[in-house]
Amino acid sequence: MRNGRKAALSLLTLSVLLMAACGGNDGSNAAASPNASPDASTASAGASAPAETNKTPVKLTFATYNAWWNMENLQKAIKMYEEETGNTIEPQIYPDDQFMNVLKAKLATGDVPDVFAFNPSVKDFGQDQLAPLNGPWVDKLDKSRAVKNGYTWAGDDKVYVAPYGSTSFMGLMYNKDVVAKAGVTLPLKTYGDLLAAAEKIKAAGAIPLYMPNKEAWTAQIDVFAGSQYIAMKNPDFAQQVASGKLKYQDEPLLVDMFKRIADFQKKGYMNADMASATMPMAEQALAEGKTAFVAGGNWLYQDFVLNYPDKAASIGMTPFTWGDDPADLSVFKGGSGNGLYIPAASKQPEAAMDFINFVMSDKVMQAMYEIAPGANDVGAPTKASPWDTELQALIDNGTAKTGDAFNDAANAIEPNFDSGDMGAAGQALFAGKDPVKALEDLYNSVAKKNKAKKIPGF
Repeated sequence: MRNGRKAALSLLTLSVLLMAACGGNDGSNAAASPNASPDASTASAGASAPAETNKTPVKLTFATYNAWWNMENLQKAIKMYEEETGNTIEPQIYPDDQFMNVLKAKLATGDVPDVFAFNPSVKDFGQDQLAPLNGPWVDKLDKSRAVKNGYTWAGDDKVYVAPYGSTSFMGLMYNKDVVAKAGVTLPLKTYGDLLAAAEKIKAAGAIPLYMPNKEAWTAQIDVFAGSQYIAMKNPDFAQQVASGKLKYQDEPLLVDMFKRIADFQKKGYMNADMASATMPMAEQALAEGKTAFVAGGNWLYQDFVLNYPDKAASIGMTPFTWGDDPADLSVFKGGSGNGLYIPAASKQPEAAMDFINFVMSDKVMQAMYEIAPGANDVGAPTKASPWDTELQALIDNGTAKTGDAFNDAANAIEPNFDSGDMGAAGQALFAGKDPVKALEDLYNSVAKKNKAKKIPGF
């Protein structure tokens, strides 16, 4: 999952290779196109209008995990809904590391909540388990990126996720004071720039790159966000892997990247306690100036606003790369980090759809984004965060390319990849596994799943 949130990259499908996540759950992909259930159809049919006050108040069950339930922006939306409709939300909240298992069990038995919140990642579910969504916001989505962003399956023209969270920028969060003190100029356009900056920062008495490796989703970002150059140098890589013609460990660019990451760690440019380090620990180290960089996503901005309000202005976000060509520097920009779903077996599909449309309205989105600023995928006039502004400026002035080219390449051949594998591979790499061995294990894991799905070439 992707929360300070896990998620990972719960994005990001090679998303095996590059995405956050949002996160590292072992979701199983669905069959090609089972029919929607009657409840799902009902949800879709009755959901085109914005929420209105119900004559008879209803109680909706809402499931998610602790980290998300406690987010102030989500709580704001729920409070507005309850006050304006007279309806109530009954939470079903689970520990972060147990939520996915509990949710899958509920979906399998039909004992489901009316609505649940999770990373936008439909491939973690079966198509017969989710209700298609319908509302004014659906028409505002960029349908060409709906599959890549995890809102739907390839070949399906329906939408199953309401992306209420901000679109995902990923890169290096950095402490402006530490970077300036070390004499480092941003952005770092090449791996050589990253090495030179790390040496200066280390000499100044700070940890160059803090790696919270207790959970796999954080490892994904260090790998994903700096890997765009691979797709640019070899645009056929993902297609070759997907067809079984090329193994990860046989791609020189990927092997070299893994070796560079391992070498960066061996040079002492990362924290020694990474095996037990968490993202909150990394954020504290960054706020206190003990480290210069932490790989992360823009959804973490509100953590600094809430937990380190006097330090938030001193934290920025910058792109980086493990490659050598400055022309390949890319700002990793993906879809939303937060999604709302309706299970196909929801007992109150119409009321659940009304709730989602209420949350996705401009008024509520604006209120949420005042708390957690960012861009969004539905065209709502929301407030952007300083991190979004900083990264978008690099795109606009031509310093960096935009998008997530490698991830796009991988997702073009969906559903051959599972996003959780890369997080585990990165985590193993940071734990000391040989780079080639880490790639071999990654390939074997993905190949096994592709073989089970009867993907040609496996």
